Amino acid sequence: MKNVLIVAAHPDDEVLGCGGTIARHVAKGDKVSVLWMTDGVGSRFYGSERIGNNDAWLKAQDDRLNAAAAAMRVLGAEDFGRLFDRSSGTTYALEDQRIDLAGVTACAKAIEDAGVDPQVVYTHWKGDLNRDHAITAQAVLAAFRPVPGSSVEAIYGFEVPSSTEWGIEPFVPDFFVPMDHETFERKLRAIQAYDAEMRPVPHARSYGAVTALATMRGNTVGFEQAEAFHTYRKVWRP
Repeated sequence: MKNVLIVAAHPDDEVLGCGGTIARHVAKGDKVSVLWMTDGVGSRFYGSERIGNNDAWLKAQDDRLNAAAAAMRVLGAEDFGRLFDRSSGTTYALEDQRIDLAGVTACAKAIEDAGVDPQVVYTHWKGDLNRDHAITAQAVLAAFRPVPGSSVEAIYGFEVPSSTEWGIEPFVPDFFVPMDHETFERKLRAIQAYDAEMRPVPHARSYGAVTALATMRGNTVGFEQAEAFHTYRKVWRP
């Protein structure tokens, strides 16, 4: 059994990027933890009052996190949540589409404070158009730098439709996780928990586009469907 960690900027990125892989790790008996850097909705309220009793914002947070919990139930991941500061007992105040204001070092510290000692880590591709995605990738690499005693064996970057393919740095995968029909259907059911975030075809973040991408990635390596990753680091730890 391995400890597997997924660090995503927003709830829904983890399912779009590696939902099938999460399901496969769970089926294998690995312990899967999922951390989200932000609530994924705060940027929608920057033009309005940003105060604690903003009912619309709080409802949007609840809806998104409830959707995240539903998606995790579908995939079988039991350990998940926003980044949590164990010393103060509060959730880190990293804001949607503004985590660059906190800086990579602060974000890396927040990830370290989560207290997960993984062997395998999945996070964003560093070249994504979405700035939160790019900062998250940098923070993960900083948090799990290969110092003596590190538990990490591998760090992989995943692709998120409507961000990775629009980025300024091409995503070149070198690691593929095949999905059989049941696994891909599970991924789609998890995405359906985030249905409010999906768009109609021909948008890049549509069910049709997700299916096409999985098929193309799978066919690339001789399978019906797959998820693709870029290897940031891989270390043999006996």
